[in-house]
Amino acid sequence: MNKHFGLSFNRSTLRVDYYKIPIDDLPNRLNGFRLAHLTDWHARWLFVRKESLIEALRRWKPHVVVSTGDFCDRRGDIPKAISYVEVIAAGWPMYAVLGNNDHDNFPAMTTRYLIRRLKEVKCRVLSNESVAVGFGQDRVRLVGIDDPLTNHADIDQAFLRTSKHVPTIVLAHSTEVIFGLHGERVDLLMTGHTHGGQISLPLIGPIRSADYYSRCGYWDGLHTIEGIRTYINRGIGCNALPIRINCPPTLAIIDLIKRPTE
Repeated sequence: MNKHFGLSFNRSTLRVDYYKIPIDDLPNRLNGFRLAHLTDWHARWLFVRKESLIEALRRWKPHVVVSTGDFCDRRGDIPKAISYVEVIAAGWPMYAVLGNNDHDNFPAMTTRYLIRRLKEVKCRVLSNESVAVGFGQDRVRLVGIDDPLTNHADIDQAFLRTSKHVPTIVLAHSTEVIFGLHGERVDLLMTGHTHGGQISLPLIGPIRSADYYSRCGYWDGLHTIEGIRTYINRGIGCNALPIRINCPPTLAIIDLIKRPTE
């Protein structure tokens, strides 16, 4: 990591963000259930070493790894993306949704090929569906919503098997999915897409706009947006330019903890 005039040039050294999220009705056995969150791989310009990623995951010992899309920008980068996912999914249960680049940059048949390859290496792709994760009968619901920016989201379909009585964690590529979440139980929304701006300058901040909520100032980190607790990850790869300034590649570690009753 190089620093010059208040700038941190870092595209390869992984940063870990750690949060504890209080959850209503969380079963006692799931107190401390740990999620690892990765996003925006953009395999062409992914400079974080696989070994560094695995070392961080082994150190933090998540129960589940989740990814919120943008694995690659070109068909030729799919093998590199899969090589990362394969070593992660070999060690931890892994669930993913797709991002706008996973849809927009390819014909539909290539997106289907990407999904097939992800499934072959044991990464479950949640395309407007949900899955229960946890221990035994004690579970939370993991809802995966396909990319809202490319009109692939079907929120009604994604929530078909959920319950207002079961804690619900939602995965989506872009925070814009919030527009359709009102009325659903969402204990935590986990997204990416913004890259934290990817280039963030002193006194100026991020220099590019990513979606509606980034234009409202929600670039990264934990926020409450429209009443929904939302974590926005900076991602680990680079897009448009092979550079990150003051926006380090990020692995998020999130512990679900039981909210104390009054």
